[in-house]
Amino acid sequence: MSCARSSTMSRWPNPGITLLAAILVVGAASPARAESRAASFDEANRSYSEGHYADSVADFETLARSHGVSAPLLYDLANAYAQEGNVGLSVLNYERAQVLAPRDPDIVANLDYVRAKAGLPAPVQPWYQRFARTFALTTWTLFAASGFWLACVAFLAGRKWRVRRLFHAAAFAVLVGMSAVAAAVVLDRDLNHAVVLESKTAPVRVSPFDTAASEVALSEGEEVSIIGRHGDFVRVRDGQGRTGWVQSAAVQFVVPRRS
Repeated sequence: MSCARSSTMSRWPNPGITLLAAILVVGAASPARAESRAASFDEANRSYSEGHYADSVADFETLARSHGVSAPLLYDLANAYAQEGNVGLSVLNYERAQVLAPRDPDIVANLDYVRAKAGLPAPVQPWYQRFARTFALTTWTLFAASGFWLACVAFLAGRKWRVRRLFHAAAFAVLVGMSAVAAAVVLDRDLNHAVVLESKTAPVRVSPFDTAASEVALSEGEEVSIIGRHGDFVRVRDGQGRTGWVQSAAVQFVVPRRS
């Protein structure tokens, strides 16, 4: 499996990193720590370029735990998992990288490639979900706040100077703010999905018990929606609309929920 790689240390910072705060805690970076991070990142990339993919995975995971996550790091981690043939964790980390950088063409291309190679169907999304995924959740929140703030300013200015165009501008700003809020709500709900990590442990059962009947199993790397939970099981819906119960250990949220 061959995946394009284009991340560098210059792409490390990402304004959407708070979306994955539930994954790892991001520590303050002193100059010495930043130097250590750069050395660790170089070591991980060196292992990847030399074909030591297991070592590369371990290095990137260690780097994420000690210094926090970013879209480039998650992208490189997904590439390493893809080279190892681990479809589930590869798709999971591409998805996580896409949450932070939804318009990055390299992430999109590699995710599509891994899915196609594994025979996984691309998730079917209505237009409003595709639109909501255009930007990260933090960006939509910023758009909403800016829209409502500008609306207030334009409205007050219009009342003071009695300029009709300012009222029109206020109405437009409110519309932008409301659209951004709607997109943020859709995106937040859309992110309530998970990726199957291993198909052998993901038989879909009719009830949340190990002894319950199972007629189908999910594929490794398949994306599902989580619609319920009971004990060690979660109720999922796949892309074909089928529902059932699987072991919670067999799937992992793209954006982990706080316990």
